[in-house]
Amino acid sequence: MTKSSVRVTGKPDASLGRKPGTELYEYVHKHNLLVGPDWLSVLSFSALALFQGALTVAIAARLSRRVPSVRPGARLLLLGRIALAVVVLAALPFLAVNVGDILSA
Repeated sequence: MTKSSVRVTGKPDASLGRKPGTELYEYVHKHNLLVGPDWLSVLSFSALALFQGALTVAIAARLSRRVPSVRPGARLLLLGRIALAVVVLAALPFLAVNVGDILSA
C-alpha cells in the first residue's frame, strides 16, 4: 500500500486546527455552568481578591524577614499611605460601575 492510498481517519474538525476540548468549552459557556447567578460571581471574585491579597501579604512578610532592609521614616510611610489611598480612590468608581453592570444584567 502506498502513502497516497492511505485514508485519513478521525474527526473532520481536527484537521481544521480545532484544539481538543473545544466542544466541552463551548458547551460549558453555552449553558453557563461555571458562573451561576450574578451575585455569586461578584461574591466569588471578591473572595478570590481577598485570598490573593492575604497570600501576597504572607509572602511579602516571609521574604522581608530574609532580606535586611532599612526602616523607612515616618515621612516616607506617610507618603506611601497617601499614594496607596490615591490609587484606591481612583479605582473605586470603576469597581462600582462594573459591579453595578454585573448585578443589573
